[in-house]
Amino acid sequence: MDVIIRQLKPGDINYLTDIEIKCYGDAQGLDWWRHVLQNLLQYTAAATVHQVPVGFIVWEKQEYNNKPVACIQRLAVKPAFRRRSIGTQLLRHAALASRTNGMPNLMIAVPESLCFPGHVDDVSQWLLKREFRAVEVQKESFESYGHTEDVFVFLGPGLAEEVV
Repeated sequence: MDVIIRQLKPGDINYLTDIEIKCYGDAQGLDWWRHVLQNLLQYTAAATVHQVPVGFIVWEKQEYNNKPVACIQRLAVKPAFRRRSIGTQLLRHAALASRTNGMPNLMIAVPESLCFPGHVDDVSQWLLKREFRAVEVQKESFESYGHTEDVFVFLGPGLAEEVV
């Protein structure tokens, strides 16, 4: 199976919302995706198989402790295509593209409901295996369906050691 990583295109929107629904149970919506695709301050990539998106990543430049980072906003791979290194390829692509745009490290904030080792939806262990480190807990900073929860901030290799 050949996976091609490329920039997202406007024609990908239906695939992206389908991936989101399968991964998150809901989707950001067409307006959000149109904004992302038109916003020059956000960066995107799709993982495609036979030219059809099966995963994506969206990130933007932010600062963390006065240092530029690529903050990952959304990362998803269709369940049928997981465990094939597609998510890792998307992370690697984002890291390389970010470095060339003045963002030497990746950052991702993950709601605590997705940080339960051993649970099928756990993201924390996946990130730790890719040399990310949890460096901060932001109290009650994520809201979903009317309730708030804490968020764990993970930093990619390099910056995590400087901040801790």
